[in-house]
Parts: sequence; structure tokens; C-alpha cells
Amino acid sequence: MGSTASPAGWWYDRSITFKFSLGVGLLVCLMVVVAATGYFSLGALHRAHKAVGMNTTIQRLVFEMDRELEKARQLHAEFFLYYPRIGLRKAHEIYAQPSVRKAAKAVSISRELKKAITETQASGVLQAGHIDLNLYLSSARRFGATSIESVELVTRLAAPEDGLEANLAREFTLLRNLVDKNERLVQHFHALEHLVDEYIIVRKRHVMQSAFNQGFVLRQAARAATDFTPEKMADMEAHLDRLEAFGNEILNVDVAIAAKFRDFKLQREAVDKVSESLIRLAGQAVAFSEQEIKDAHRLAIILIALAAFAGLAGALCIALALNESITNRILRLTIVTQKFKKGSLDVTAEDDAKDELGRLGMTFNFMAARIKALIENLEAEVQAQTAELQQANDSLTQEIRERKQAEEHLRQAQKMEAIGTLAGGIAHDFNNILSVIIGFAELADMHLPEGSKSGKSIDEVLKASFRARDLVRRILSFSRKSTEGQVPVQIGPVAKEIIKLLRATIPSTINIREHIDSQNSVIIANPTQVHQVIMNLATNAAQAMEETGGILDVSLSVEDLKNDLPGRLPSGMPLAAGRYLKLTVADTGPGILPGIMDRIFDPYFTTKETGKGTGIGLSVVHGIVTGCGGAIRVESRPGRGTSFHVYWPRIEETGTISEPEALHVRGELSESAPVQGSEHILVVDDEKSLVEIAQRRLTRLGYRVTATTQSREALALFTSRAKEFDLVVTDQTMPGMTGIELAGRLRAVRPDIPIVLCTGNSEALSPENAKKAGICHVMMKPVEQEVFAETVRSVLDHWRAVSGLGSSNQL
Repeated sequence: MGSTASPAGWWYDRSITFKFSLGVGLLVCLMVVVAATGYFSLGALHRAHKAVGMNTTIQRLVFEMDRELEKARQLHAEFFLYYPRIGLRKAHEIYAQPSVRKAAKAVSISRELKKAITETQASGVLQAGHIDLNLYLSSARRFGATSIESVELVTRLAAPEDGLEANLAREFTLLRNLVDKNERLVQHFHALEHLVDEYIIVRKRHVMQSAFNQGFVLRQAARAATDFTPEKMADMEAHLDRLEAFGNEILNVDVAIAAKFRDFKLQREAVDKVSESLIRLAGQAVAFSEQEIKDAHRLAIILIALAAFAGLAGALCIALALNESITNRILRLTIVTQKFKKGSLDVTAEDDAKDELGRLGMTFNFMAARIKALIENLEAEVQAQTAELQQANDSLTQEIRERKQAEEHLRQAQKMEAIGTLAGGIAHDFNNILSVIIGFAELADMHLPEGSKSGKSIDEVLKASFRARDLVRRILSFSRKSTEGQVPVQIGPVAKEIIKLLRATIPSTINIREHIDSQNSVIIANPTQVHQVIMNLATNAAQAMEETGGILDVSLSVEDLKNDLPGRLPSGMPLAAGRYLKLTVADTGPGILPGIMDRIFDPYFTTKETGKGTGIGLSVVHGIVTGCGGAIRVESRPGRGTSFHVYWPRIEETGTISEPEALHVRGELSESAPVQGSEHILVVDDEKSLVEIAQRRLTRLGYRVTATTQSREALALFTSRAKEFDLVVTDQTMPGMTGIELAGRLRAVRPDIPIVLCTGNSEALSPENAKKAGICHVMMKPVEQEVFAETVRSVLDHWRAVSGLGSSNQL
């Protein structure tokens, strides 16, 4: 270390604060130089960016103005294209009014563009373009006025009540009544009417002139007619004069409309030139501004690089000077810290200096003492960590509990599936039994005197059998996924209709609140089943509040389901994430006890009093919702009420679902008077009793019947005598060969044979599969006598009409 008299000694005797202050001062000077350089460079960049933004905005306005005017033209053209199809009023709302608004918006944008060019710092190229913009403004305004005038002309021409064409049609109607009894005048009238209709289509002036000439011929023929009274001739002259006047007015309106279209063409040519010029000028202005940015950016990089290099050189010099006077003492302090790091907690830094490094040593000693104290308090930290581990264990326990709940939901779903499989399995046999009961009961009732006690007993048997049939179908509805009769349905109107019905039936102590969003509430479902779901849920909610009163809340909204929602759905009904319609039916009743929450969808489970419920309502709701691809979530707290949330898959576009043309399913028949006939019918069913019932029914109606209980025997009979049979009525489930398979074999022998299929369980039988197999009609067992007779007659008549054989009813 040098003496204090030398420059080096003076430097070593100075404090670290002085040394760093001097170094920092020099660095600040260098930073000021760099900052000034950057400031001027960034200023130039900012101005260039501002010019680009302004020119880009102008360019956007130009494109937007051109797009709005083009859209106005397109809507105006579509108005003339579609008003004959959809009606003048609807076309005016959909096309004409939006076209005028688009033109007005284009004018507004052009004003904004002109203001942006004249009042901002736009480039000289753009500022010179405002003269063309005035022409664009004028053309856009003229387009709007011409568009309105052309729509008024079309309204005058085609208004449904008082338009020229409507008046022309009324005059033709009156004129037709005058000439109706004169054959020669009728011929001239039809020729005149044909020419006018042709003009309405082609809009050619010479066609209307031909119509005028034909009107003159009709007038002369009427004058020559001997059966026309003077009063009748005067009426005819007046009608012909009005027809000619209306025809001339239509010609004038068509000429005016053609002139408007020519005006549109001239305006478009003028505006397109202006648009192309503005787009080109705006693009040039943006390109010029972007070039300015590149130049300014390049200059800024050069200046900042030079300033940074100078600053780096100065900082290096200062660092070398500081290293000579500070580094050695720091190395000694580093050695002490290394010893401390290796575990020597009692080591201290022996530096008595009063400068900054001395104070740093004191700070190190204080920190070492603190660390020693912290190590001694390690036990307390371990206890804190133990508490965190306990919290993590609690979270794991909660996760295990939620997983067990998910397993419970899975078991519930498997149970519901097993019940559905059992119900579908017994449906066929049970419906066969009901078919025998209903069939023989109806046959017996036909031979009993009207009003007899036995007849009344038979009627009661039939009523009970029909209730049993409906009960089987209700049981099946909750257990199977069916798309039968599903079409696009608006849930909102259905919910509102049910709410109106409930207001008139529930006690006044129950207040109904509705929050129905009818917009975009379309799903694919059976409308009757949707009605049944909402009615069941709303009725259950109302019954829960009969004694205490309360609030029944029905709401419908669109909800985006997230990935975590399916885990919170009951009964094993997971849903994929997406957009759904959520129907909520909530009440403020006593709620559902947690112990029975998992059983509410079980068939015949109910907590209601005897006579107030069967326990099948929620089961049916469950089956319908899952059949539509949806799910149900239930929230309930004892004493606070219950909420049922039904999630329906939402569709974006509505449409119609049509049945195949030649296929009728489940009794949807056309009305026809007679049901008797004399055709030859082949009946196939593995149940001997059902074969006997069908044979007796058909024989009583006059048909010739060949019956068998073996499907293979039926195939052999048909193969040998195919031309003798006019219709085949077959069961679906039979040993050896199903009805679908038998139909395919029969159609292979004779493709035009009509076939009616009877089944007790249609879960696996879709209309598409039935049509593919050649089935003309599907009847669900049990089948009533009247439905059976009408079905057979309807299928035979339809087949004969298609085959061109004509009716064959023989009594």
C-alpha cells in the first residue's frame, strides 16, 4: 500500500463510500449520456409508430367503409331475390332495413375517415385523397336513397293486400266469375290469364302487350256473346279496363325498378374507383410510416450501442481501481464464511476497521449469532412441519372419502342398469300375456249383448289390462335409452305452459317464480317426454309444500359444464364438458333426508302417503333424461328445500326429424273408413293363443287367414305359395328365427310383400332397422282390436296404392 502523499496512497486511504460514490457518479454521467441518446432515439420511434397507428386506423376505416357498403349492396340484391319466396314484409325486415342501415353506417364511416385525414397528421398522399372521398360520400348517400326508392316500388308492386299484383289477381277472380258459364269466353280468359302469369315470371314488355291484345279479343268476344246482359257486359268492360290500367301501372313500376338498377350499377362503378384509390393511398401511407420506423430503429441501435460501449469501458476502469483496495479484505471475510459454512458456528470476523467492510464484518457476526439461535429453535420448526403433514393427511383422507362416494355412484348406476335389463327382459313375455287377455276379452265382448253385466265385467278386465300395458311402458321408459319420436324441442315454451297449468291447480300458499330463457333452448327429445319430466318435477315440488306453503322456482339457462362437474352428478350419470341447457326445479319444502338420497330414483320407492304417489315418477324422469344423453343433479338440505338440476345437451340449429315415407310406427295411421277386406293374410306367432286371436279377428273382418306358430314353417309356406298372400303379420321374438330375419327371407322371395311386425319390447328395434328389413308397420303388444284392424287395412291400402292395383275392399 503506497504512502498518503502519493496518489495511490491517497486512494487507498479513502473510504469505500467515497470510492463507490465516485464510481457511481461516473456511471451516472455515462447513464445520462445513454439515456439522452435513447430518449431522442425513442422519440423518433414514437413519432413513427404514431404515424403508423394513425395510417393503419385510416386504412381500417377505408376497408370497413368499403365492406359495409358492399354488405348493403348484397342485402339489397338478396331482398329482390328472396321477397317472392318469404314474403314482402319478412324480406323487408331481413334484407331491406339492414341494407339501409349498412349504407348509413358506410356514410358515417366515410365522415369519420374524412375527419381523420383532415384533422390528424396524416401523410400528404392521404390528405390529397379527400376530394375523391367527397364523391364516395355522395355515392353512398345516393345508394341509400335509391335503395329506399326501389323497395317502395317493389312494395307498391307486390304488397300482399293492396299491391298492383294483388289488385290484378282480384280483378282476374271477379272476371273469372263473369265468364265462368261461357266456354268460348273461358278459353279467351285462360289465354289472357296465362299471358299475365308469364309476364309476372319473365317481366318482358312484349308479353304484357300480348296480354293487352288478348284482353281486346276477350272484350270483342263478350260483345258478340248472346247470353250477356247489358249490366253484365258493363261489369266486364269495367273489369277489363281496370286490368289494363293495372297492367300499365305494373309496366311503369318495372321500368322504374330497372332504372334504379342501372343507377346502382353506375354508382357502384364510381364508388369502386374511389375505394380502390383510397385503399391504395392508405397502403402507401402505412408502408411509408413503416419505413420511417425501420430508419429510426436502425439509428437508435447505433447510438445506444456506442453509448453502452463507452459506459462499459468506464465501468471496467472503476472496477479495477476498487478491486485493488477492497478485494483482499473481502477474501479474508470469505474465508471466515467458509468456516462457518462447514459447521464452525463460533467463528467471527476480526476486522476492527470503521469503514464499510468493518461494518460488514460486524453484520456477519450478528447474522452468525442469529443463525445459531435459529438452529436451537429447530425443534419448534419441526413441530410446525409436523402440523403441515397432518393437514396433508387430512386432505388425503378427504380425497379417499370422495373416491368412495364416486364408487357408490358407480354401484348405483350398475343397479339402475340391472333393473333396466330385468324390465326389458320380462316386457316381451308380460306383453304377450296381456295380448292374450285383451284379445280374448275383446272377442268375448263382441258376442255379449250391449249393457249386460258380463259385458261390463269384460270392460273392467280390458281397462285393467290397458292400465297394466301402460304401466309396463312406464317401467321400460326409465330403464332404456330410446330416441323414439325425438325431434328438436324448445324447452322454454313447454316450461311456461306447465307453469300456467300449475298456477291454476296448486294452493295459493305456494308462490311460483320463473326464470325462463327461451332463447337458444333447443334440445333433441320427445316433446311428450319433456313435458312429463317438467310436470313430474314441478308436481313433486308442489306436493312437498302443500301443508306449509313456500316458493316453487323454475328456471332455464345455458351453462358451460367444466371437467370437474361430472364427479358431482348422482346415479353414475357423467357428462362430458360442454354447453348444456340447465333446467332447475327448486322448492322450499322439508327437503330430502341424506339416508334416502341414493334411493330416490329407485322404482316404486316413495315417502308419500298411500294414494298420493306410486314411486315411479322420478324413475321415469331418470330414464327419459339419460335417454336424451343428459343427467340430473340433486341438492337438498333437511328443512331448507330441494333443487333438481336437469342437464340437457344443447343444439345450435333446429331441424325436423321425419319418419321414413313407407314406414308407420306404433299406431300412427292414416284415417280410412272401412277396415274389412277379403285379402289373404299369413299370421306367424310362437304363442298359439295369439295366433288364434289374430285369426279370429281377421276372419271376422272377412279376410282369408293362414296361421302358424313356427317361423320356419311360415317361410316354407310362403316360398311355395308366395303369390297367394297379400300381407304377412309376424311376431318379433320367436324361436329359430326372429321377425326381422323372417321378413328379410320373405322379401328375398317376394320383394313387394307388405309385412307388419308385432313386438312386446321395441328397445332393440329402431325404425331404421325395421325399414331396412322391409317392415311396413311396427305394432307394440298388446294391440287393441280396432288398432289391429285399422293397421291391417291401412297397410294393405297403402301397398295397393303404391303398386297401382287400386282399392280391394270387399265386404
